[in-house]
Amino acid sequence: MTQPLNDRPVDDLALPQGTRYVDVVTVQGDEAYPLLDQIGQGWQGRADVLNYLAEWDYGDETTQAQTILRGDKITEPGWGSSDHLYRGRCDGDDYMLSWDANRSLYVSLTRLEPPSPAADQAAASIAAQQTAHNAPVAAPQPAPPVIPAALTAAQTAGLGR
Repeated sequence: MTQPLNDRPVDDLALPQGTRYVDVVTVQGDEAYPLLDQIGQGWQGRADVLNYLAEWDYGDETTQAQTILRGDKITEPGWGSSDHLYRGRCDGDDYMLSWDANRSLYVSLTRLEPPSPAADQAAASIAAQQTAHNAPVAAPQPAPPVIPAALTAAQTAGLGR
């Protein structure tokens, strides 16, 4: 069950430096309308949407996928200064629900993780592995042609003429 933490403008939602922002799910366009309608019903509607979208959070699997996709950008929030925000808890995790019903027409859920040196090391390791995996590889050089000895002898004999 969701516990509302606050429902204020982004400037009032001071989060500790080093907080990790794990994007869980984003719903856009026509698919966002029912969620935006629910959000428009007040804090309980927002809590219901947060609970619903939290079903797509697969914990460490989601975190690892986001680390691979975003690398060190996982320490930057994905919402903008004009987006609406609602912060709440679901099943022990801290989340930020963000939405824009005017321009972008989206609803997004982000899991907030407190700063953690161990998590930062793991993220750096995953990002380094991904970078190494995507690094350009030199094209293999073609092997020199294999010339049969008999052909070499005939060519050599012909060169002497």
